[in-house]
Amino acid sequence: MRVKDYIFLAKSNLSRRKKSVFISCFLIVVSMLVLILSLSFTISMKSAMNKAILKNISYRTIVINGKSKEDIPRIMEDVKSVSNVIKVVSQKEYSYGSSNFYISGKEYNGSINLLGADKDIQPNIIAGREIEKNEKLVCIIPKEFYPYNSTEKYQKDKVIDGESLIGKEIKINYNSYYYKPAESILKNTFSKTFTVIGVYDNEESFSNNNDCYISFDDIYEIQETIENDSEIIDQIVVFPNSVYAIIDSSDNMKKAVEDIQNLGYNATPRSVANIDLINVINVVAILITVVILLIVVVNLVISSIKSINDRSYEIGMLKAIGYKDKNIQNIVFTENLIIGVLSYIITLIFAFILMLIAKYKIVSGNRELEMMNININLIVCLIAFLISTIIPILTAKVSARKALTKTIVQLNKEG
Repeated sequence: MRVKDYIFLAKSNLSRRKKSVFISCFLIVVSMLVLILSLSFTISMKSAMNKAILKNISYRTIVINGKSKEDIPRIMEDVKSVSNVIKVVSQKEYSYGSSNFYISGKEYNGSINLLGADKDIQPNIIAGREIEKNEKLVCIIPKEFYPYNSTEKYQKDKVIDGESLIGKEIKINYNSYYYKPAESILKNTFSKTFTVIGVYDNEESFSNNNDCYISFDDIYEIQETIENDSEIIDQIVVFPNSVYAIIDSSDNMKKAVEDIQNLGYNATPRSVANIDLINVINVVAILITVVILLIVVVNLVISSIKSINDRSYEIGMLKAIGYKDKNIQNIVFTENLIIGVLSYIITLIFAFILMLIAKYKIVSGNRELEMMNININLIVCLIAFLISTIIPILTAKVSARKALTKTIVQLNKEG
C-alpha cells in the first residue's frame, strides 16, 4: 500500500467515527491548551524576574552611610578596595529626580529620574550611541519614554518613542531652597540642557520608563549647586551623607555587603530582591509543570488505548478481509497522526486567541504586566506538538499490536 492509500483509508475511517474523533481531539486540545498557556506564563514570569534582578542596576548597588559629610572621601577610598566593586560614587553623583523640564522646547511638569552613568556603567544601547569617557551634557533615554507624573494612571497612547528624540535636547530645571523644619521656600532656579544621544530598552532591564542616564559628573554638579546655594535654617538634616557602591553582578551582592561591613561600615543593598520567594515560585512552577505534563500524558495514553479497544471489531474485520498486520498498524498510525496534528493546530489557534484576549483585557494598561512580556513560548509549542502527536501514535501502535495478537473471533467478540 502507498502512503496516499493509508491517508485515504484513515480519512474514511475518521469520517465514520466523528464522535470518537471529536472526543479525542477535544481531550488533546484541552490538555495541550493548559500545557502551553501555563508553561508560557511560567517562563515569562521567570524571565521577567531574572531581568528585574540581573539587568537592573538598583539590585547591584550597595548604600554605605556615613556620619558626616567629611566621612565621604574616606569611605569611598576604603570601599574601592573591596572585590566585586566596580564603581564607588557619592550620593550626589548617583541620581537626581527632576519634576520640571523641557523636551525640545515643550514644557513637562511630570517627572524623570536622572541616573549616573559612564562608559562602563550604562544600559545596553539599542539606538544611537553610548556615553563616552568624560563626556558631559548628554543623555540616554528609554525606548518607551513616559515623562509624566507617577501619580497619573499609565496611558500607553502618551508614550514617546525614544528614538524620535535622538539628537534633540532635554532641559531640566532644579532649585535651591531656604530649608526650615516645617517648610521649604524656593530660593533660586538653575537649569542644564542635555542632548539625547542614545536609547535603551527599558523593558529588558525592567527599568522605569522615565529613567534617563547622564554622566556622574553632571549629577554631581546639579546636587552640588543645590547644596551650596541652599540655606539650612535651625540645622535640620537635608543632605544625607551616603556612598553608593556598584557591584559587578547581583550574584555577588551578599559577599560584597559582608566585605564592606567587615570594614566597619553600615552597608545595605539599595534594592532587595526576595530570592527565597523567587525560588519558592520557581519550585512551585516546576511542580505544577510536572503535574500538568503527567496529567496530559496519562490522559492521552488512556484516550488512545480506549480508542483502539473500542475498535476491536473493526480491526477483526480488517484482518478477516485480508489486511496484513503491518497495514492495519500503519492505518492506525496515520489516523492518530491526523488527529494529533489537527488537534495541535486547533490548540494553537485557541492559545493565541486566549493570549490576545488576556493582553487586551488584563495586561493592557498595566505596565508591570506589560513589561513581563507574556507570550506563547515557541519551545513550549514544540514540546506540545511532540506530546500531542508522538504519545497518541506510540500508544495506539502498541495497543494495535497487542490487539493484532488476538484471533479474529476474539476481536469480534470484544467488539
